[in-house]
Amino acid sequence: MIESILIVDDERSSRELLKKALGGGLYNIRTATNGEEALILVAKKTPDLILLDIQMPIMNGLEVCKRLKADPATNNISVLFITASRTTSEDQIGGLNLGALDYITKPFDPKVVAARVKNYLMLKQYQNQLEHLVALKTIELEKTQRHILECLAKAGEMRDDDTGSHLKRITMYVLTLLEYLNWENKTMREMGSQAASLHDLGKIGVPDAILRKPSRLTPEEIKIMQLHTITGALIIGDHPSDILKMAKKIALEHHENWDGTGYPYGLKGNNISFLAAVVHLADVYDALRTERPYKKAFPHERVIEIITIGEGVRTLPGHFHPDVLQGFKEIEGEFAEIALEYANEVE
Repeated sequence: MIESILIVDDERSSRELLKKALGGGLYNIRTATNGEEALILVAKKTPDLILLDIQMPIMNGLEVCKRLKADPATNNISVLFITASRTTSEDQIGGLNLGALDYITKPFDPKVVAARVKNYLMLKQYQNQLEHLVALKTIELEKTQRHILECLAKAGEMRDDDTGSHLKRITMYVLTLLEYLNWENKTMREMGSQAASLHDLGKIGVPDAILRKPSRLTPEEIKIMQLHTITGALIIGDHPSDILKMAKKIALEHHENWDGTGYPYGLKGNNISFLAAVVHLADVYDALRTERPYKKAFPHERVIEIITIGEGVRTLPGHFHPDVLQGFKEIEGEFAEIALEYANEVE
């Protein structure tokens, strides 16, 4: 692929000399006579390198470079300043601080210009190759991380729901709510929904006799069951990864109630992680929709009543983050669709 160079200089003699020095079909060369024209040409087609005069009418080279580097679409373009010998050292330092590679001082030797341009373009190629390799490694690392998260989540879920459908439903409920509530950005929402799959990881530490008990738990058994929140957080541990930080918060706090009546710490209001609050509602919805050893599955309409109106003291609207609850009310139909799409003993 032929590399593209844009020469920007108000002096015709300089433009022609540079074109001749870089000629021979090695590059695709365009020229501009001032800064404004240069920006127009860059917008039409991004060059690999710009040879940019500093002292020009209408818009000088420093201003052009500043605008290029301020725009994410153009800040990666290599800029090589062309400067007269009378250019001050302050201008030169200013240009380098803006992100220019170097200076070529007039009058210049065409052979030297050609050699330096060749070297800088070769350096650019190496940088692009390195960035590509880093991007590939990053993608590979992210895939590995997601796979490990899925394995951990399935390990926990095998104790409670060997189909894994619960995990898929929770992930989809959480992602749907986060998208509707416009929480953070797309990447963070996807990470949050993936982290939600580890919410019950701590059930690995709950004895089968309690986890699969076909009747109501005793007060002592309830205390043991509630420890799965702390166990899950301990298993995940402290890690610089954003998704694991989210997962730890979710595992620890997804049974905390907005009104402070939840567990394990009785956190209240905004002291509860927002992601954990979203997972909390999603988990309650799925638990009510799903058949368990000690209960039948409830239909969607009944679950809506229980969550939004309440049922005794077990489930009350005050248990949920107000914004999350309101969002759920507005898109509860999507929850019903997800439950049916990934059905596993749901009514």
